[in-house]
Amino acid sequence: MHQADLTPDTPLPSDDDPDPSQPEQPGVRDRLSVSAEHELGRTHADWVHQHLITLLQLLDQPLESLSVVFVGDEAMAQLHGKYLDDPTTTDVMTFDLRETEEGPIDGELVICVDEATREADSCGHGVERELLLYAVHGLLHLLGYDDHDPEQAQIMHTEEDRLLRAIGVGAVYAPDP
Repeated sequence: MHQADLTPDTPLPSDDDPDPSQPEQPGVRDRLSVSAEHELGRTHADWVHQHLITLLQLLDQPLESLSVVFVGDEAMAQLHGKYLDDPTTTDVMTFDLRETEEGPIDGELVICVDEATREADSCGHGVERELLLYAVHGLLHLLGYDDHDPEQAQIMHTEEDRLLRAIGVGAVYAPDP
């Protein structure tokens, strides 16, 4: 399994916004798109987009293209049924578009805003953080992480928290003190 990790000594920003002093890698912005077919998704698309740019720069992985689309329950349930034979909604679906595992990141993440809203309400944090968590989760799948058993899920959650801290958002699974 290929896992791209930041080093443990990667400095962690302290505010909620991406660090404007960090130079943006050429092409990251052009190769990342965040769009919304859901009204609430449109509200948070720019915030998620900016944080994903910062994350992709920190990961320093070759990037062909990454598309993030925010949808509602109905659209997600249709996709989930079509591709995974489960007609219920889910949080995020990851589509790896690479022809080989060794190629640069090339994928699409479909994220359910309605599911993010329910989960954010239940966890007591903002919807934008939940949407970003789902995007990080999908990106980790594209980098080779899996969460089909409890041990792998814990590894993935730990990495999600570490990355969210690294871009200044803070952990979700093991909240910061």
